[in-house]
Amino acid sequence: MSHTKESLIAQVNDFIHRFATALERYDSLKWELGSLMVEAKSMPDEMYSQVLPASEKMMHVLRQYEICAEKWEPCERCDQLSWFHHWVLRDREDRHDWIKLCLEDGIEEYEIRKMIRKEKKKERNDENRNAK
Repeated sequence: MSHTKESLIAQVNDFIHRFATALERYDSLKWELGSLMVEAKSMPDEMYSQVLPASEKMMHVLRQYEICAEKWEPCERCDQLSWFHHWVLRDREDRHDWIKLCLEDGIEEYEIRKMIRKEKKKERNDENRNAK
């Protein structure tokens, strides 16, 4: 293998490592921002409005982080799964079972959404059959 190929491989591996690390930090920041949004509710209104961005789009994103942080206590959060796993499962009573399943089977968040949609569709079909 030439020096150039070895150098390129090392460069790519370094990039992959830095990118993965940045994504992990980004996921962690979502939890931190959500917790800060929950905490901000106890602040006086004038302080709250000075800290938060004016952008509606950004406020929408921060509100999602806040909702997820409210739904998942820090001790319930699973570091091995993404923030988005928790977002998808936030309103489910059986969410801890889903977290366990995701960990055991390596299920990605987009797969959870498909599985939940399929489950809801089956429940609706069963309800329709029983109603007849």
